[in-house]
Amino acid sequence: MDSLIELASPAVRAWILTASQDEILAAIELGMPAVNRIRAVKVPTIVQYSGQSLATLPVTRGQIGESHVEDILRKRFGAVTNVAHVSKSGDLTLQVDCYKVTVEVKNYSGAVGHAQLDKFHRDLSVTGAAAGLFISLKSPISGIGPNFVMRFTTIGSRVVPCAYLVSSDEAVIVTAVNMVAQLLSSCDYLNSELHSKDKLLAAVEELTSQLGLLSRARVTHQADIGDIMTRLAKTSADIAGVEVTMRRIINGINSDLFQKVITMGGVEHELENLPSFAKYSQMTRSMIMDMMSAQGGSGKLSDVTWKTTAKKCVNCATGIGFNFLAQGPSLFMPRSQMSVDTMMGALNAFKGRVTITDELFSIDLDATTCEWVKNIIIGVNQVNPPRSF
Repeated sequence: MDSLIELASPAVRAWILTASQDEILAAIELGMPAVNRIRAVKVPTIVQYSGQSLATLPVTRGQIGESHVEDILRKRFGAVTNVAHVSKSGDLTLQVDCYKVTVEVKNYSGAVGHAQLDKFHRDLSVTGAAAGLFISLKSPISGIGPNFVMRFTTIGSRVVPCAYLVSSDEAVIVTAVNMVAQLLSSCDYLNSELHSKDKLLAAVEELTSQLGLLSRARVTHQADIGDIMTRLAKTSADIAGVEVTMRRIINGINSDLFQKVITMGGVEHELENLPSFAKYSQMTRSMIMDMMSAQGGSGKLSDVTWKTTAKKCVNCATGIGFNFLAQGPSLFMPRSQMSVDTMMGALNAFKGRVTITDELFSIDLDATTCEWVKNIIIGVNQVNPPRSF
C-alpha cells in the first residue's frame, strides 16, 4: 500500500491520509468525486451507528448511488436535477432533448422488491415524465428477467417507455438513456405521421419486439467493465441487423400509408419518378402504360384519376391497380368485377401467377398474361385463356 501511495499525486496522497478504510474502498469502486460528495454530507462526529459503519447505512448507500449516477448523467447529458428530497419525484430528473425522464436509483445489497417498482410507477404518474429509468447498481430487480429490459408501462391513461437495468457501469447507463431517447423520438414520429390506427399499433408492437431483442443482445450480465466490452464487441453485428430491420419496417409503413392522388394526365410522369416502376425494362413499362390507358373511356390516361404510393398505382373509380414488386409487376382488381368462370379459367391456365382473396383477384403481368389481362380490363369478362403455359 505504501508503494502505491508513493506513486500517487500529492493531492491523492493527502486525501488517502485523511480517508477512512470504508472511504478508500468506496473510492476504488465508485471514484473519488462520488466519495468526496458523500463525505461532505456526513456528520463528522458520528462514526458508528448501532454497530454499523456509516458507509453501510441505507441512507448513505442511497446517497452514494444517487451521486454516482448523477455524475454520469451530468457529464454526458448536463441537464440533470437531484430531486431525491422532493416527495413523489424519483431521485433524479433528466432532460434529454425535449423529453423529461424520471430516474430512480437503488443501491441495495439485496434484491429490489415489487414495492419499489410500484413507487417508481406512482412517481411517473405524478411527475408526468415522458419516460422512466430504473437503475439498480448491484442487486437484481424483482420481476425483471435479464439485467436490461425495455418496456411500455401503463401509467394511468398513458403508455410510458421505461428502461430497467442492473448495472453501475457508465457505458451501460448512458446507452440506456440514449435508447430511451431514440424510442421517444420514434414514438413521436409514428404519432405525427401515421394515420392508420391498425398500422400504428402493429408498428409500435414490432418496434417493442425489436428493441427487446436489441436490449437482450446489448446487455446480459454485468460482471465487470472488461466483460461488458467483450459482449458489446460480439453483439455489434446483431445490433446493426436489428437497426436495419427497424428502418425497413418504418419505411414499409410509410410506403403503404402515404399516397398521392393524381388527376388528369400526370400519372405517366409520376410513375417514371417512382424507383419501383422505373427499374422495369422499357418493354414492361410500356405494357403497364398500355393497360392503364385501356381503362380510360377514350383510351387516354387523362380520363382517369389515379392514386399512387411508392409501390402501387390504383384507378380511383374502378379499384383496378398495379403492384410494382421487386419480382415483377402484377395487376389486381375487385372480385366483384369478375365472374366465377373467368377466375376459374385464369386459375387453370395461369396457375401460380394467379392469387385470389376474399376481396381481390391478382395476376402477375408478363408476356403470357398481358393480352388476357388487357381484355379483362376493357370489359370482356368471359375470356377463355390458353389451356396451359
